[in-house]
Amino acid sequence: MIIPVPIIRFMDDSLGNISKHALLPQEQVEKRSNIHFITSSPHATPMELTKGVQECLDAAAKDGVRTWDCKYNKEVVLIPFDLSKAGNNPMQAEESSQAGVACNFFCRTCTAGGTKVFKENVDGYKTLFKPGTLRTPSGTIAQIKKQVEEAQNSGGKGKVKTCVSETGMSNKAIQLIIETLITKRRQYQGGRQVPAAQEAVIQEQPAQDLQDLLGDHTLEECMNPLLHAAGFDVHQDTPTGILHTILLGVVKYFWGKPCTIFEAQLESVSLRGLGEVVLPAAYICKYQGSLIGKHFKALAQVMPVVIHGLFLEELVKAWLAIG
Repeated sequence: MIIPVPIIRFMDDSLGNISKHALLPQEQVEKRSNIHFITSSPHATPMELTKGVQECLDAAAKDGVRTWDCKYNKEVVLIPFDLSKAGNNPMQAEESSQAGVACNFFCRTCTAGGTKVFKENVDGYKTLFKPGTLRTPSGTIAQIKKQVEEAQNSGGKGKVKTCVSETGMSNKAIQLIIETLITKRRQYQGGRQVPAAQEAVIQEQPAQDLQDLLGDHTLEECMNPLLHAAGFDVHQDTPTGILHTILLGVVKYFWGKPCTIFEAQLESVSLRGLGEVVLPAAYICKYQGSLIGKHFKALAQVMPVVIHGLFLEELVKAWLAIG
């Protein structure tokens, strides 16, 4: 019997570890037996760790893992595969070879965005609420190759920066290669403008430098390993982290300073149907600037009822949209 095993991998750069667990029912997913620590390092970068783990996963998927299934009382072959990558927004951006939410094209899934001027005008702002063209691993690889090519040309630093600004793509796995090529190109030019006749001669040297840096590997082998993962699309299979994006993002900054009447309303609201949610009204109103994710999650669900009749209808509708 062959059993596919979906894997959710979690990585956090601040903690320096990777952990992963199988896709299980909610009551099982956080049990210690279903969460497995894989590796950590204070020296290796996240992409270097990812490459090692990805190679192990690919080998296991290719050959299968033989084991005994006590439920079926027979030998089975497990075929692990990546279901999704979990993490916060900065980590998922790095895993997707995307430059992060602060760049012009901030989305790791599609090409939504634009220049600051474009996003601040009426027409540009409206486009932020519509999906752009979906990103693909092959398209990202092509953009990264273009950045490597630009790094070998005169004015490479500015040209690479322009590429990142115009696409939102940035691959940290080969960042050192790009920076080395830019530095060497400057050395060849000696800080002066090169005549067109000498440009072709100088251009040959960066190409050789690139080959020396790659050694026996191809450029694609040195890139983000997730861009080549079989059956996995790193742009589509990195689900948005609700905690940082919604609860500690939209809800936190939409949440204002409460008043006495609001505190009374919050204290009296029914929490039936919200599970084990606890809303200590006095604490929430006193320490409104120090709330955490669980508080914002509960508030987003009850706010339309709590503020009904206290504030403008537009504010109620806004909380309905958030909740």
